[in-house]
Amino acid sequence: MVVNGRPVAVTAGGGGDGGMVRVWDLNSGHVTHSLAGHTGWVGAVATAVVDGRPLAVSGGEDGDVRVWDLTAVHATHTLTGHTREVGAVAMAVVDGRRVAISGGEDGEVRVWDLTTGHVTLTLTGHTTSVTALVTAVVDGRPVAISGGRDGEVRVWDLTTGHVTLTLTGHTTSVTALVTAVLDGRPVAISASFDHTVRVWDLTTGHATLTVRTRFGMTLAIAVVDGQPVAISSGENGTVGVWDLTTGHATHSLTGHTGWVRAVATAVVDGRPVAVAACEDSTVRVWDLTTGHATHSLIGHTGIGCAVATVMVVGRPIAVTASWDSTVRVWDLITGSCLTTLTLPHRAQCVEISADATVVLGMGYEVIVLTLEPVFRRLR
Repeated sequence: MVVNGRPVAVTAGGGGDGGMVRVWDLNSGHVTHSLAGHTGWVGAVATAVVDGRPLAVSGGEDGDVRVWDLTAVHATHTLTGHTREVGAVAMAVVDGRRVAISGGEDGEVRVWDLTTGHVTLTLTGHTTSVTALVTAVVDGRPVAISGGRDGEVRVWDLTTGHVTLTLTGHTTSVTALVTAVLDGRPVAISASFDHTVRVWDLTTGHATLTVRTRFGMTLAIAVVDGQPVAISSGENGTVGVWDLTTGHATHSLTGHTGWVRAVATAVVDGRPVAVAACEDSTVRVWDLTTGHATHSLIGHTGIGCAVATVMVVGRPIAVTASWDSTVRVWDLITGSCLTTLTLPHRAQCVEISADATVVLGMGYEVIVLTLEPVFRRLR
């Protein structure tokens, strides 16, 4: 982000200092502010705008959910209640108010009012850890969809707190969730360690499609030639593309030589692409229409663990994080690396917004920074 015309980074937490939040001037490298923060690893971040102000929400190993004002550079709320690690966070709007939803290893899903910081709902039902969270609107009502290590997918009405659907079929942990609209109906797509990807009608609760696959670690959604597809990845280095209407595999995207840990989608020159980060340290880009690789993005020297995409000044951009403790920003048209950020520790999750604000989870810390100086060169 930019404060008084100067780019800054914000780090929340820190292993040896009680988890302080620090604000760094990126030009001088000096600390400008120190605030209290997480005391455990940060495993999930999400962003939203509340009352015109950009916020980040982070979940950590310490069981806390923290809300950060990205303009004023301070924590607005520390949301406590989970008794174990928080590994999933999401955002929604309920009755005109922005809320955060968190899922923890305690099996609970909690809903927090981001204006007051109060917990409005505590949703129980999972018998083990909540591993994935997404939100959707069904019949005009906001819902949260949670996946657990118990193999269940649960749908919660965020107004009443009632569970509206319990979706069973997976035989082991749910690893990823995304939502989409198929033929005008809201659906959830879940992936699991049981090597299946399932599509659920969120109105009826029926599984409309079950695909047995070797790819079940991560999920993303795209539209190819007018048809919605799911992109899933796994341990064998291959990324699978599935037609969500028929269940047919349309492409098997090869080239990686290790576990593909993260996948995202973008549109490049009007064509949908998949971007995947892998254990083999490379980031690959494929055209989802042809199945051909368009770029192999070389630069990381460690395991690729996170990827996010955004359109900035009309150009598709990918941001990737690696165990080599760097974050790289890529132009998806040219395949060139626009900048490399070197961190004290490796980042494990990344979000980027259209205003070029990047939110990273790194160790005990949350880092917020702006890429505006980099993107200014593209204008």
